[in-house]
Amino acid sequence: MSDNTHNLASLAPVHLTLETTSTCNLRCIMCKHHRPGIGHKNHVMNMDLFQSVLEELSNSIGFVCLTVTGDTFCDPLLSSRLASIKRHPKLTIEIITNGHLLTEQNLRPFQGMRNPLYITVSVDSPYDLTYSSIRGGRGVSVPLENLKKLKKLAQTLEIEEINQGISFVMMKRTILGLIPFLSIAAELGCDKFSTSHLIVVDETLGAESLFQYPVFTNYTIAAAREKALELGLQFHAPPFFAVTEQEILSYKSCRITRCDYLERRLTVGADGRVEACCNFLDPIPILGNSLKEPVMSVWNGERRSLYRQALREDNPLFPCNNCCILELDKEYLFASEPFGVSCPPELRNTEQTPDLKKEGFFLLSAEDAEEEIASKLASL
Repeated sequence: MSDNTHNLASLAPVHLTLETTSTCNLRCIMCKHHRPGIGHKNHVMNMDLFQSVLEELSNSIGFVCLTVTGDTFCDPLLSSRLASIKRHPKLTIEIITNGHLLTEQNLRPFQGMRNPLYITVSVDSPYDLTYSSIRGGRGVSVPLENLKKLKKLAQTLEIEEINQGISFVMMKRTILGLIPFLSIAAELGCDKFSTSHLIVVDETLGAESLFQYPVFTNYTIAAAREKALELGLQFHAPPFFAVTEQEILSYKSCRITRCDYLERRLTVGADGRVEACCNFLDPIPILGNSLKEPVMSVWNGERRSLYRQALREDNPLFPCNNCCILELDKEYLFASEPFGVSCPPELRNTEQTPDLKKEGFFLLSAEDAEEEIASKLASL
């Protein structure tokens, strides 16, 4: 993208994320939000602020996301917010949810919606034991059942356009379920399957990071990509790990001087704070407060310009200098620290087929996987 294009893009955001609520109905191991010392819990954005920000930016943005830290369907004002958004039918709505509250009753406020609607359900395993170990003891049947019903419900509710997907966090306990899960996703009518690496928010999760198994992980992602293509699923995955000398050199020589969050996206918290991005690890820089000034004043303000210019000059400020989001824009992954874990290259297991039992992976034989998949689908 040219500099001129970036300069034009930075005049106004094209993507708006609103923390309509920070309340969530689950306590997942990879989420820092519910941990002690983390603020902004159980907040709900008031409607005056919501409408003010939406109306101010409605002529520039093309996307509005109703998710930051909580679950959209925990928002007591969701119906009123959707009524406001419906007045701007060209706006695409993005929702990320754990799927447990994705019920007919909770979808009724979307009735008659003309806005394109993208709903992504965060599910990290099709297997109950694995899912339960991640999602605070909850079973996986409910979100899968809700996913299977979603498009039929959308037709009943006369929602004009809906796209459903799955978001899958890759870690040691989930990676072996990735390829079998693709088949389930296709059966459930999903359009897209997105994967991401675990961001280690607690040192107890360090052993779950796949930075320790770069070759095996690369092989698995490549196989998953082929399977998704066969199934007709859109598949999104992080870059491969750099393993060879040439790949590592390519990684080290790569410089990222643009950030989509600083150039095109705006995030507003439930309390009005305007955040620089959604980096999951470090304290996120606060650029201003939309309760005290118009969001466009914050967008064009000195603090945002400072972060953006420092990155453009290849001299990023903290926390941009250790950011997993920027790492994902590179051709390869290599440094583990931006993902919250210290995994020196010399200690990484570079076998294509490591001893999975010895290394502590959650094991499932092919026969067990097929049997459980068939059983899961039959019960929905």
